[in-house]
Amino acid sequence: MWIVTIKLRLSQIPFHLNNNRYYDLSSMSKVVLISSDCVNESMAGPAIRYWEFAKALSATHEVLLSVPNQTKLTHERFKVSSRLENNLAEELKGATAIITQMLWPELCFFCKRQGIKIIIDAYCPYNLESLELSQKGLYQFAVKSIQFSFKMADFIICASEKQRDLWLGSLMNLQPLDKFHKKDPTLRNLIDVVPFGLSAEPLTLKQGKGPHEIFHLKDSDKIVLWGGSISDWFDPCTLIQAFSQIASKRSDIKLVFMGVTLPNPSLPKMKKAQEAIDLAKSLNLLDHTVFFNYGWLPYEERQHFLHEACIGVSTHSKHIETDFSFRTRMLDYIWAGLPIISTEGDTFAQLISQKELGVVVPYYDSEFLAESIMQIVGNQAIAEKYKTNIERIKSEFHWNQVIKPINTILESPEFKIRSTPRWLFLTNIKYKIAIILLQISAFYKEGGLWLVLKKICQKLFKKNAR
Repeated sequence: MWIVTIKLRLSQIPFHLNNNRYYDLSSMSKVVLISSDCVNESMAGPAIRYWEFAKALSATHEVLLSVPNQTKLTHERFKVSSRLENNLAEELKGATAIITQMLWPELCFFCKRQGIKIIIDAYCPYNLESLELSQKGLYQFAVKSIQFSFKMADFIICASEKQRDLWLGSLMNLQPLDKFHKKDPTLRNLIDVVPFGLSAEPLTLKQGKGPHEIFHLKDSDKIVLWGGSISDWFDPCTLIQAFSQIASKRSDIKLVFMGVTLPNPSLPKMKKAQEAIDLAKSLNLLDHTVFFNYGWLPYEERQHFLHEACIGVSTHSKHIETDFSFRTRMLDYIWAGLPIISTEGDTFAQLISQKELGVVVPYYDSEFLAESIMQIVGNQAIAEKYKTNIERIKSEFHWNQVIKPINTILESPEFKIRSTPRWLFLTNIKYKIAIILLQISAFYKEGGLWLVLKKICQKLFKKNAR
């Protein structure tokens, strides 16, 4: 989940540019990764994806990672630049291409004028995620944002073949695809699959503590790990109900939620997280059978939780978001060699079933879920079979493998910038008006005319104070 507000002043993106002015490029392409999520020691999936993209792509390209926050993270092979401290327009000088999940008109206008190719990363279908959130107008904004990004994109990447089918349907309604089809009848020259990846390095324990130490568990206790956030489209409650049944039979099997509060403070709070905590408390499971890490683990410290677990679990609700999702926590489970238990319905459920990586459970079936957990914990042969099968597929998801379509398109002589529509400037104005109207509508529904006037006064006061 990553719907965020990208803060970029208009003065950072010049509009009056010389069309004939381009910057000299070295033989190595310069790729600018524009992360919409906070990149820091503690990171959620979207930020991890761009951090790992930068590490993998910098092996063959000059890479700059642009982040929306102040950060202390550095890397020897690429530059990390904060948009709070540095002018993005300056950082884009000499760039061959950008990769971004969200394209806003100022950035698009600048890239088109400077001949910088635009690669849209559509791995997270945030239009479908927004249906589960209560923020007014968010879905409409998400749809318009995706439509604009796709119209302006020179290339699109997504996380799975199922997602690719979804986005191809959207693209057919937005633009003619015949010119792409003439050059490549598969349309891989327009949109291709770049899933979330995993490290080629084996899991090694670094700094930090594991769940046995943090929650004062016995060495003999078996941990079932929920390896990510608790967003509103997940189903932690069925899992907790399953543990109510497990606790009556075995006291040594524990459920650990690795994170509750997302590291990006601009993201909305998730109601499901509180529901899960309340349910665990009402069933008398909290802090002795079910445990929550209320913060967010640093990226380099999650290995301890993965190492001490015996099962990785992910349960979700029956929802359209599920059909096209790509659960990034599953890659951590594969990296750690954990047997996986997952609800049916998404891309990973198909992979788990086909490759025998674990157990796929029906929606909302706590009894089947409890039985599956106890079977894997209680039968070493079954657990080892799943682990062996996981080892066979690990290399398919190594970051240097999954980024191959990006490298291919960057090196292709057919990869050219599309023309800039004459209506782009008008789109920029319409975009800003739409944002203002959505904000006014949300404030009015929340607190009436008084709240609208209050917010306007606050905005004007801040502007005059600068």
